[in-house]
Amino acid sequence: MLCWISSSLAVFSCGQAVNTNAVSIYGVIGVTIGIWFSYLARAVIGRSFLAKADGVLYCVVAWVGVIVAKQLNVQFFPPDTFPSELTPSSWLFWMTILGSFFAWRDGTLIFQSIPALAIFGFVGCYDTFKFVVVLFFLFLICFATLFARAHGRDMQLRAVESGYFLLGRSAHMNPYEQSMALREGPWRWAAGAEWALGSALLIIILSSIGAPVVQATAKPLSGIISIRPPQIRNSTSLQNGTLVSMIATVGNGPVKLGDNPAFEVSGKIPTYLRIGTFNVWNGRAWSMSLLTGDTLLDRMTGDYIGMETPTMIDKFRYPNKKPNSFPDEYHSQMMSIRSLTPTRELPQWGNDPTFLGNKSLDRTNGGLSFIVAERSNYAIAYDKVPEPKMDSQVPKVLDFYLYSHMNTPSISETVKQLAATVTKGITNDYEKALALQREVTGRIQYNTNASATPEGKDPIEFALTESHEGYCDLFASSMVQLARCAKIPARYVIGYLPDSKNRNSSGTQLLLDSDRHAWAELYFESIGWVPFDATAGATVVAGGGRKDNKPTDYTGLIRLAGIVLNVLIGLAVISGIWLFVRMRNMPKSVAMIRSELDSEYVTFIGSIWKHTGHRRLLSETTNEYLYRVGEQLGEMRSQAEEIGLMFTNKMFGQPEVLPEDVAEVRDSVQSFKGLLAKRQKSR
Repeated sequence: MLCWISSSLAVFSCGQAVNTNAVSIYGVIGVTIGIWFSYLARAVIGRSFLAKADGVLYCVVAWVGVIVAKQLNVQFFPPDTFPSELTPSSWLFWMTILGSFFAWRDGTLIFQSIPALAIFGFVGCYDTFKFVVVLFFLFLICFATLFARAHGRDMQLRAVESGYFLLGRSAHMNPYEQSMALREGPWRWAAGAEWALGSALLIIILSSIGAPVVQATAKPLSGIISIRPPQIRNSTSLQNGTLVSMIATVGNGPVKLGDNPAFEVSGKIPTYLRIGTFNVWNGRAWSMSLLTGDTLLDRMTGDYIGMETPTMIDKFRYPNKKPNSFPDEYHSQMMSIRSLTPTRELPQWGNDPTFLGNKSLDRTNGGLSFIVAERSNYAIAYDKVPEPKMDSQVPKVLDFYLYSHMNTPSISETVKQLAATVTKGITNDYEKALALQREVTGRIQYNTNASATPEGKDPIEFALTESHEGYCDLFASSMVQLARCAKIPARYVIGYLPDSKNRNSSGTQLLLDSDRHAWAELYFESIGWVPFDATAGATVVAGGGRKDNKPTDYTGLIRLAGIVLNVLIGLAVISGIWLFVRMRNMPKSVAMIRSELDSEYVTFIGSIWKHTGHRRLLSETTNEYLYRVGEQLGEMRSQAEEIGLMFTNKMFGQPEVLPEDVAEVRDSVQSFKGLLAKRQKSR
């Protein structure tokens, strides 16, 4: 049972660490079947010679697990379940499963915990499973108890073989009574699980207290070494293999921002990286409807103008591409992206960016995304969107797709009236957009702790006219709706706003969950989609910033505690050295002298045991033992008896043992050992 629990905890943690429930399920099922097989095999085989083959069989299947791990992974799990950094953990995973079929005896039961322990090492080092610490502590308790029980049984067997239970009342004890009897007398230190269990609990307590201190004090040094750990944590971008961003709700209340890494980006990194766009507002959330058609419409009236020509299609698709140039020249910017979690999301930028890779794509969310959620390395080519000028305008004629981004039926009358008021007297489209952005920035305060929009109220109208606070989703949604009311094509965009603090010296940018952002994009002629981020410059409510809504950071306090702990450790070392030197120069106590005499006695008896091959029974006196092995000692028998008598006199014949007594005995023992060694060589 203990072996099953400890092994199951390990394989379950392995599966959670790579974000694949199938690994956890197969692992626990495999270990369960294996342990039951071992239990039944031992019941059938008993103590026959075949039972002793378990160690060899365990080693064989362990190597088999390493050799065929890759094939087994492909057979049972989704592709790329184990990233390259965690490949050894898959070896240990299969070793644990296959080894559980041959854990027939105490020795292999204990050895079964070794690959399981190594699995926890991989999971813990890369910090990919949040609850691994709890499961590891449970594993440690099971392992300590298992080790203590197995060791206790071994000690009981040795006690039986030594004749310890052949005298007095012990001669009639059953195995259970023998086990209880070993908790008394000289065997008590190895008889029960209490000491091992207590040690495990002590380790857990010290780890819980000390680990955060060590982590905080060592963290400043971590930047010296460049490592790229695998990040396999669940991302907010993945839910049942589909994009969470297919539907973007607005005004749902406080937002918790974690720091889980999502992507690594290098190359020409733009200010914004979008992952999805939306054009349909249903009163509470955004969605994407890819309306298709080849008609041209008047932007102001919506009247039919004519049919699109290939030239016009190219113009709308690549709005700032020079005539007679090619898309690869137009897409002059390049960035490389590495996803750190299984995801369908694909950070991108520019007008109709080009994906450089060999994976199938999905365009149903208004942009590029993967069909299958997985970890990927790829590149994106995109155009450098020009900065709009004060005279920039929206095209007078729009195709059907762009016209769908001016949909206004679900926009409240209050928002429409506000847009008309703000843009009154302004004739230039770009100036209208800037005026609307200023209005949103001035009306709403940025607050990640803002309450959810009350039921029955429009989130945009509520934020603009009542609460006057919200997160980026309300800023972006307000900007999109106001722009549409001003006859400017606009779309709601979600993606990442990269933080320059997370960019290393080589230019690689790390995108975290806390970098997720929402903004508006407006379409202008000969430019394309231009970002309008109304959160930029907005007043931030105290404690409501993007980096504020996190668990309390005790890093500074823990680091201080670490410094104090290091000072205390240093003082303890210095004090220990000082005490050691002082004790070396102090007179020895009676207990210390007697302990030295006991040590010499153990050396004396051990040399005879090694020479004759017979150990001294606990029930024997020194004279009885020397008499029993006298024939094996031969001419050394008389000297051994003299030394034995010397020990008896000094240990039991006087109230105190003097240093001179120990020195005399030590010389005699060393001389005796030397003669025994010569006698052994002469044989």
